[in-house]
Amino acid sequence: MKPNPKKIIVILLLLCIAPLSFAEQYYSLGAGLNFYKDRFPEDDYARQHVVTSGLMSFYFFPKDFFLGAFAKISMGGSSITKEENERESMKPRSNSIFDLRFVAAPSFRVKLGSKLFIPLSIGPSLVFTSEKTTEKLIKGSYGIANNTDKDYEYQSISFGFDADIGLVFVPGKSFMLKPGVFFDYIFARSENGQMRMNYRATDNKSFTAVPYSAFNVGFYLTLGMRI
Repeated sequence: MKPNPKKIIVILLLLCIAPLSFAEQYYSLGAGLNFYKDRFPEDDYARQHVVTSGLMSFYFFPKDFFLGAFAKISMGGSSITKEENERESMKPRSNSIFDLRFVAAPSFRVKLGSKLFIPLSIGPSLVFTSEKTTEKLIKGSYGIANNTDKDYEYQSISFGFDADIGLVFVPGKSFMLKPGVFFDYIFARSENGQMRMNYRATDNKSFTAVPYSAFNVGFYLTLGMRI
């Protein structure tokens, strides 16, 4: 008797869907604010950032079990508040930074009743940034000065670890509220393009690994639903 491909597909789908019927899923959207300092030790250079972002998070827990999975994505803009080296610090050059972060991790939860639990998630973090810095140039000829703007573009891909802890409140059947705090430590970076800051300038034609570190702390509030 030949196997029926349609029956096999149906059985596989049922096997995939079955665990979901015995699990709790939480989806939420919100906004966050985080602060970090990144360091480039080879250039004796550091910057302080403030990032405002929108974020989306997801939890998956087998029903009445303490161990599950967590995923988070955030997207926002970073403002540099200060540049510094060992000798001095100064106001940064005018630039704009796009900041995109992904986190996927195991999650441990502590139940504080039927409507409240604390999830703790620790796992890898992937960060992508894109910067654009505008430098004003003064060019002159025949005694006439002309002001022109030159743009420099810089991209980076960084890797590290993220720790996220929240307080999930589910007052009813579906609605959920979650304030949270997170910390991440980034220790690996590859960069491309031209960074033009007061104390650091690069000109990479392709992605190049550089010594780098950053410690980040952030706060957020999300609203969502339980399925």
